[in-house]
Amino acid sequence: LIPGNSTTFNVDMKVIIQISILSALILGVFGGFENICKNTLATCTKDEVRCMSPAYYFQCSQACGCTDSCLDPSADCLNESDICLKEDERRRCPRFCGACEGCNNLVHNDICDKNIHRCSEYNVRYLCAQTCGKCSKSCRNKLAADDVCNTFHKYGYCSRTSQYSKIMNEVCHGTCTSGCRNNINP
Repeated sequence: LIPGNSTTFNVDMKVIIQISILSALILGVFGGFENICKNTLATCTKDEVRCMSPAYYFQCSQACGCTDSCLDPSADCLNESDICLKEDERRRCPRFCGACEGCNNLVHNDICDKNIHRCSEYNVRYLCAQTCGKCSKSCRNKLAADDVCNTFHKYGYCSRTSQYSKIMNEVCHGTCTSGCRNNINP
């Protein structure tokens, strides 16, 4: 940089700003770099019982059969329903909050097949979305937990006058749409 040469400085700053904006967009779209299939424990194995526990799955997602599609970064997302109502925070937990359509199984298909009789359990529906038929109906919620959508509906968040109406009708479509409500699993 030559003292007094503001043109070079302005061009360099524009490039830095463009790179920063691009990086922020990439992080926003893909939910950050932590949403990847990986094992964080040395003892991870494909265990059909332990892989059905979100606490184990998020430490051993690669061994359990993770597919790198519509992922949350940790089991904490399953307890963070309030962030799902904030447009700018939904991407922290994209699968749970319905920012992406989580229709695939997160664990190996054979593990899900062995647990199909448990699809009424929340952890099984979350980890085995495809096997449990999460996306087979047009009346469905993108949010991973139907009971959370039901609670938000009771609070009046589906109402057109609610500040959360737009997000709710997107991620809790099945619960917020009167013609669908009877078709959603309780």
